This record gives sequence, structure tokens and C-alpha cells, in this order.
Amino acid sequence: MTPEQINNAEIIRDTTTTPFGQRPSVYSDHAASSRPLNFIEDYISNTVLPVYGNTHTKTSQNGQQTSDFVEEARLIIRNALRLSKDDRVLFCGSGTTAAVNQLVSMLGPALADAVIFVGPYEHHSNLIPWRESGAKIVTIPENKITAGPDLQVLEHHLKSTPTSTLKIGAFNATSNVTGAFTSTAPLTSLLHSHSALSFFDYAAASPSAHELKMSEKDALYFSPHKIPGGPQSTGILIVKKHIVRWRGKDASRERKGRGQTSTPGGGTVFYVTPEKHMYLKCDEEREQGGTPNIIGAIRAGLAIQLHQKIGYDTIRKLDTEIVENFISSLAHHPNLIIHGHKTRAPNFSLSFPQKETQTHLMLHHNFAAALLADLFGIQARSGCMCAGPYSQALLGISPSLADTILEHLSAKDDTELLRPGYLRISLSYYTPPSTVDYIVKAVSFISTHGYKLLPQYTCDAATGDWHHINDKKEKQRKWLTGIDYNKVNNSNASLPIPLPEQFASALSEARALVEVAEREMSRNTPVAAAEILPPGAAGLRWFLLPSEAATIMRGGNITKASPFTPPVPEFQKTSISPPPTPTLTPPPTHSTPSTPLTAWATPPKQLLNKVTKAVLQHGMLRPGDKVMLGLSGGKDSLALLHTLKSLQQRTPFKWDLAACTVDPQASGFDPSPLKPYLASLGIPYFYETAPIMNMAESSMNKGANRNSICSYCSRMKRIVLYGTMRRESYNVLAMAQHLDDQAESFVMSALHNGALRAMKAHYIVDAGDLRVIRPLVYVREKEAEAFAEERRLPIVTENCPACFEAPKERFRVKSLLAVQEALFPDLYKTLLKTLAPLMEPQVEDFLRLRRECYGKASGETVIPPPLALQTPEIPPVILGKKKRNAFKTWSDSLKLGASISGGRGCSLEGTVKVSSSSLGELREWFGVSLSEEEVTRRLGGEKGAVEVDEVEVEEKKEKEVVNIVVDFIGDVLSFLKHVSVGLHVVWFSAPWCKPCNSMSGLVDKLATEVSVLKVNVDENVAVGDFTKVVALPSFSIYIDGKLTKSFGGLAKSDFGSLVEAVAEYKN
Repeated sequence: MTPEQINNAEIIRDTTTTPFGQRPSVYSDHAASSRPLNFIEDYISNTVLPVYGNTHTKTSQNGQQTSDFVEEARLIIRNALRLSKDDRVLFCGSGTTAAVNQLVSMLGPALADAVIFVGPYEHHSNLIPWRESGAKIVTIPENKITAGPDLQVLEHHLKSTPTSTLKIGAFNATSNVTGAFTSTAPLTSLLHSHSALSFFDYAAASPSAHELKMSEKDALYFSPHKIPGGPQSTGILIVKKHIVRWRGKDASRERKGRGQTSTPGGGTVFYVTPEKHMYLKCDEEREQGGTPNIIGAIRAGLAIQLHQKIGYDTIRKLDTEIVENFISSLAHHPNLIIHGHKTRAPNFSLSFPQKETQTHLMLHHNFAAALLADLFGIQARSGCMCAGPYSQALLGISPSLADTILEHLSAKDDTELLRPGYLRISLSYYTPPSTVDYIVKAVSFISTHGYKLLPQYTCDAATGDWHHINDKKEKQRKWLTGIDYNKVNNSNASLPIPLPEQFASALSEARALVEVAEREMSRNTPVAAAEILPPGAAGLRWFLLPSEAATIMRGGNITKASPFTPPVPEFQKTSISPPPTPTLTPPPTHSTPSTPLTAWATPPKQLLNKVTKAVLQHGMLRPGDKVMLGLSGGKDSLALLHTLKSLQQRTPFKWDLAACTVDPQASGFDPSPLKPYLASLGIPYFYETAPIMNMAESSMNKGANRNSICSYCSRMKRIVLYGTMRRESYNVLAMAQHLDDQAESFVMSALHNGALRAMKAHYIVDAGDLRVIRPLVYVREKEAEAFAEERRLPIVTENCPACFEAPKERFRVKSLLAVQEALFPDLYKTLLKTLAPLMEPQVEDFLRLRRECYGKASGETVIPPPLALQTPEIPPVILGKKKRNAFKTWSDSLKLGASISGGRGCSLEGTVKVSSSSLGELREWFGVSLSEEEVTRRLGGEKGAVEVDEVEVEEKKEKEVVNIVVDFIGDVLSFLKHVSVGLHVVWFSAPWCKPCNSMSGLVDKLATEVSVLKVNVDENVAVGDFTKVVALPSFSIYIDGKLTKSFGGLAKSDFGSLVEAVAEYKN
């Protein structure tokens, strides 16, 4: 499992609707709660929930299995934190808050006289419960240099506290506000040296690089819902057994065995009489009263297990890269304060002081959050992050001012707007660099230009919320009552849009919106301070108002001063400089050429020679050819593009070169950067889009083998390429498979398909009108890669979201061959000799023909194919790649024409020449001969569809072979029979053909006047081949079985010509 895979598995909507339009949805509140992951949710839905049962019983299969799941989750946590036999793992309701409250309950009345030492970063969950316990709270200030509590101050307080007093240190391991780390080991050692208990809040530390480790701590608690894959998890409390059994100030007073519990109730007792009860002996069971959140506990175990598989070293490295990128990019900005220390987890709390005011007024944190979401789709959080005391220190609010604000907020019901805060952006280690860059640019943009959009927003003083004047959130809201219980698997998920394009679009639109705001600042009438604030509150206002923003844009001055000024962190003091103009175009995600865009790259001599050799040996190029390269944007296809151009300049005859890219609309693949690059090269370029990934999902989810999704997508891409070639009048398709691809496919075919097969170097497609060539069949992958990287060709990275077993197996075979090549350096030279015959189309055609026809009828006996099959006197028999279920009559002189193919997974292409003099040998190869009378009788009277010389045949073999022939030609003969009598219109279409879909209503109307046969060429390939359909949508008019007229690639505007032709033939 890699961070990239986790990012791809994140369950999140692709876009969000804002007042400014559609924006990419970018989640950046991981410190509050991380994201659910599809593979964890699928495992719970498909494996855990079907056997769900209550853990209070183990006598049923469901109860036992569910109990096993919970105990395994507990064991995962024990192993992850390297716990000892004295540590207890408890699942606690609502995260860290529930864990701390249970810990307080365990200690009970002893806390009334206790002293609790807390740190500077405490979340309210690790502060308020201790305050409510009645204990004395002592706050240890921050060490400004090293971060964390000041140990010298703590030691002073420990020494001054009486020995008899229960002392507890309850500290935050990582700040949820700034990501500042606390070094827990020296803190624990210091506490224990003064007989104090050590408790640590790891809620913000658990998802970061701060390693989860119990060691000598007395208690540790955290919230797995903050870990990727953990939403809906329970809280985790890990506590020493002497705390679980605590019965007073003195730990020696603990009661072993079946003592009391902090959560009395069902599931905690062993036996109950009318007067007495006995608790369970197991500490962990005794402390889990009632039916727990069973699924939440299991999900917590899965999330922590995933965290362990990624590893702290990896997480630490990725976190550090995010922090360095964020701080180095934004520390210089004068309108931005990044609170906290430079060394941190990727949590960034931001304030936006507006230097334009010269009075330290800031953008309201809720406005900054709203603008970040509306303008860029970035889902951040604003407020004080449940860490009030620390937040006030960061903002520079003195204790007296804090009391004044509290008094004012308590006395008024409509002044929530005055409550200070900041904006927090918190990221996860798996956040892609492109997303981090986008967020950085968005924050920089808001810091510089945010106030210019303030006049377009209104605020609610009672709630503190800011809304765009055109915001219609009620229209976007989803309701629980909207569920349709009559529908199953009702999904409204939209097609994913590649994020890089969305990022660029959002940033560009943001610039345009600001330019408009600067020109038309009167678009919204800004409200004055007196209209949104109650009397007497003006002195406490610290944020910029819409009216003041408008004044600044008009060139006026603001005299209102903020009652507090956030201090600038040390790491920012030396780096702040005038802000640069934000770059609104994201950094390129693809390589760019090192030479001018108009320059072609000359391939190395060895690479060019190998391609030339393949072209000459296999006759790939002919005078007048129009070659179209299938350009994916990978290193191989780009290397072939430049090599073919060099070859074109050296060829003694003329041929044309073009390129075509098929965009399958997959979220992990964006080939659009090829457009400007190909435009600069000056060759014909075609960019085709088709929802192939969606088609694959819908076509292959009905019990099909998903391992073949890659071959499905490849085939669909070829269909699109073929259509483009026919439309643009190209006759040769160049593919970029190299020798490594050939070797890997050969080994996989031999090991898994039981066939010696290789991709052909040069062949003719089934319809006979196009040729396919592979000029790189003698070239090694490393040669193409070295050329592409040396010349810095703009390689497009493809992260296919549908990587199942086939790609994994290819990787294993690639590794196997690499090991063998290390042992035997000439391995690929030998493999090339082995593969060379298999690259010829006839070899595999012979094997397929024998296997499908003779093999089925006569068993395993092998009869070698006759040489006469290769004589080229008459039109060819086309052997297709997929089972076509069809025989074809191509010529009166051809006695037997057949479109024959193999079973599932076979790949068959090319041509075989058959002469009438060879029919005797052909019958021998089949093993039998067929009589014309028997064939026509068996095929329902379609005389002439298949013609075979009348030769005597053994009766027992005749029936078997005729059945085979019927299997092959069923689809086509059904089609011929349908149109054999009367007038019929045949409509050829496909689900992915948009023009086809747009004509559906017109075709339905035509069907009321004449018989219309609808043929889906994806599902009826045999019929499509038989009728030689080239372009879609296509219409054919049949009268008594005879094709009378065809309309290929008919436009909707020309549909009337079809209607007129039908009317003419009807008359």
C-alpha cells in the first residue's frame, strides 16, 4: 500500500458547487477528521457486516466471529503500540473526549485533592474534564525554543507540590492547532521521578509522524477517526492495569480480580443475584459497559493497521515535505501569519492581517474559510480549534482582553462575530504535491486579494457566518428524507474530472473575479459597521468590514485599529518581504522539452536502425501510406513519434504521418498537455475522448472477470482509433509496443493461457481496410525510455484507477525477466529469435483455425496445416480477434469463407489466402467435409450463405462439425434471416456514440413507419464485421435480404435523406 493508492481510495466528491460555479473539492481538515477509504468501507460492508452479531455472546457463529474481529482489532492496537502485559486497551465512545472522561471516572473521588499539570497546547478534551473533576489545574507554559511544556517550570511545580498529593501530568503530544510536537520521553521521566502519573493526549499526534508509543506512560488516548480510513471509529484509551484497578490515592490499595468498574451495566458482570453482583475478571471486558460501538472498534483496528503498513519513516518524510513546501512558499507573505513553530505536523493555523489597513485589522477567519471554499473548493476550518487558551496566546490576546471578550459574548446573543479565531489547513501525509501546491497558491491569493471580494459577502453577527450574496446553500443541501428505499445501488456520482485541469481553471477564474471586483466594487452595497454590530462592540472589533474593503479599493484609508495584534513567529520574521504577484497557473505536472517546442528530437542511431530493420523486414511502410500513431503520451509512444519522423525524412518514397490520442476519461490519466506540444510539432493531431473507464465498469460488473479490464480498455481504444482513421482516411495504425512488451506478453500467455502467442509486428484488421504496425518490436524499453528522458519529451504519467491482477502479473513477469537477464545478459536476443516467427500473423491463425475447428470435432490429434493455404489467388479469409459467430461469402470464386476465432482471451488477427484448389486439403485439415445440402438444411434454408463442395463424409463427424459451424455463424445468419423478406432499416450504433444517442427519438419515430432493426456493434461484433460498418451512426436499407443503400456516419441534420429513401422504396 502506497500513499498514492490511499489518495486514490479516498471517498470524496470530485467537485462542489459554489456561488462562483463548479470547483474541485479539496479536503483540508484532516486534523479534525480524516477521510474514509473505499477498500476499508468495502471490507466492512462485504466481510464484517454480513456476520455482525453482539459481542455479549459467543455461542452463535455471528457472535463469535464479531467477537473475534473486535479482539483482533485490540490485538492490532497492542502490537502497533508495542504494549506490555500490564497495558489495557479500551474502546471508548466518541473519540478522545470519551477516553479522558472514562479515565477521570476510573480515578474517581481521588481527583478532588489532586493537582493536574497541563501543557500549553491542550485541546478542550484534555482540559475541561480535569477542570470538572474538582482537581487543581496548573498550566505549564510553552518552551518557545524547543516547543512543548517548559520542563524547568514543570519541575519547579512538582517539587513544590506535597508528596502526599496525587499528581498527574496530562499533556498534549502534538498541538491540533499548530502541529507543534512535545517530546514525551523526558516529560514522562520527569513526572515519574516525582511520583506523578503521566497521561498523554495523542489525538493530533496519531495521524502524523509523531510515533504512537506507550512505553512507560500511565495512560495514552487518541481518536482513530483522525487516521486515514478511521472515520466512525471509537476512541482508544490505553491505560496501565493499576489505573484500571485504582481505588484511591495509594496505588497499593488496588483490588485485583473482580473489582468495580467505571462503566457499570450490561456486559460487565459475571453473575447477578437479587441482592449482589460479581463483575467480570477481565479488566478490558469489565470496563466496556453496554453494547459498544462494535463496528467502530473494528474500523479503528483496520485504520491503525493501515497506518502501520505505511510506516512512520514514510509518514515523517512526506509530512516534512508538505511542511517545508507550505512554509517556504508562504512564510514571506506580509499579509499572512503562520502560527506556531517551523518543525511541526502538517497543521497550519493562519491569520490574515491586512497591511493595506495599516491598523492590524484582519480578514475574519470565517470569511477566509468561506472564500477559500467558494473560490477554490478547499474545505478548511475556522475558529479556535477547541484550544482556547493556546489560541489566545497565538493571537496576542492578553488575559484581561480575553476576559473582556468573554464578558461581552456572555452578555449578548448576537455578537458571535466578535469571537477571535484563525483559519486552519491540515493535510495528511498522502496529500499529493499537486494538491499542496494548489492550496498554497489559493492561500497566497486570498492573503493578497481576499479583501477585494469582501464587499460581495454578508455576515450574520449572531452566528459569525459569512455568505456570498448569491449563495443558495438550501438548494445544494441534501436531506435524509431524500433516500429512496425502493431503489438499490442508486448512485448519482458524477464522472471524475482531472484535478490538474480543475486547479488551473479555479486559479484562473479567481484572478478574473478579482479583476472584476476591482473594476466594479459597487456591485454589492457594503454594510457599515453600525449595521452588523450592536452598540458598544466597536472597540472589540478586530476584523475588516465589507465597507472598509470597498474604501481601500477606492483608495481611502482605514483608521479603525484592532484591539490585539498576533505576534509574528520567529521563522517568519526574517523571511517576510513584499508579496509577489501570485502565479495563477499550477506548476506543470508533465515534463517539457528542453529544446524549442518546434524542434523535433533526433533518435539515437541504434534506436533508429532497429526501427528501420523492423519496418523493412515486415514490410510495414508502403508508398502513399497514411500512418496514424496511437499516442498515449507515454515514453514509448513519444519516442516512436520522433523516430517515425526521422524515418519519414529518410524514406525514398512519400508517406504521411499523424498522431491520435484517446482520452478514456479516467481520473488518473490526463493526456491533454499533449495538445499544445503536438501543435508545436506541426503534424496532424487528433484528440478523441470516450468514457471508456465508465463503459468498462458498466460492461464488466455483471459477473465478468475484472482482471481483463485492461484488455477491454485497450480494445475500446483501438475501436476509437480505427474509427478516427476511417473518418480521416488513414490506412496504417502505428502502435508503440516494444520488445519488452512482446517478451512479457509471450511469457504470460504461455504460463496462464496455454498458448505460444506474441503481438504481431504487422497485420491487417478484420475488416480488411486497415493495417497495424509495431515498429518498436526490436527495441528495448530502456532504449525508448533513455531517448525520451534525455530529450525531456513531455511524458504523461498514467495512474490507471483500475489496476487489478493483470497489471500486477505483468509486473511479476517483468521482474522475473529482469532477474534472468541479470544472469544471462543475452536473454532478450534469444527471446527475439523465439518470438520472431510468432510475430507473423499466419502462424497464430493456423494454430487457431486447427484448435477451433478440427480440435473441437476430433479431439487432440494434430494435422499440420497445408502449404497451399498460403496461395494468394483469390480474396482472403479474414480471421478475427474475437469470437464472431460468422462465416462470410467474400466472392463467388471463394468456395468457403470463414470468420473464425478462438475462445475467451484469445487474440487472433491477420489473413490467410485460400484457393479453390486447396479446398480438399482444407477439408482434410478440418478433419471432415461438409455437404452443401446438409449445411443449408441445418442453417435454416439460407442457401448461398455458405457454399461447400459436396463430398462424402463420415456420418458421425458430419454432425459434430456442422454443430461447430452453426455456433460460428449463428449471429450473422440470424441477421440475414431477419432482413430476408420485405423492407428493413438496420441502425448500427454503440452506447458511447453521442450522435447515435441523439438520434434515438428520430429512429423511434421512423420505426412506426417501417421495420427498424437496432444493432449494437459492441455486442454484435460479427454482424458489424459482416456488414462492413465503418462509421457510426450507420443505417442500411435491405429489401428482401439485399443491401440496397447505406448511410455511413449519418449526421442528425441529414436524417431526412434516410427518411426520403425509405419512403421511395416503400412506394
